Amino acid sequence: ATVDSQVEVFKSRADAAGDFRKGTSAPVLRCLGRWLRDEVEKEIPGVRIVSARLVSRPRLGDRAVLYRVVMDAPAQAATVRVFVDLLGFQRGRTAVTLSFGSAERPLGGQIVLARKVLARAR
Repeated sequence: ATVDSQVEVFKSRADAAGDFRKGTSAPVLRCLGRWLRDEVEKEIPGVRIVSARLVSRPRLGDRAVLYRVVMDAPAQAATVRVFVDLLGFQRGRTAVTLSFGSAERPLGGQIVLARKVLARAR
């Protein structure tokens, strides 16, 4: 399992909100899905994206989204289901993306961790 984070602090709240809206638009999300597939393909040849969808818009900060990408990856004589959850949120001038990856089933605790990070955002 993996958990990763990216934090950006913008010059203004309006800049952060604009970046969030643009980054969660349908065209950007399609591009992100292709990029994720290509990156995983480099590590695991033969990986196949099963689904990519918006899971929810959790109540975090000024705005938030939670996406889930499900992939099937070949592993020896079997196929392993891989889950990647991307949780993005914005508060004030701060934009955060948390990614959670695991095999077999999605990781839990995304919102709990996000609230801890959100407590430090300005």
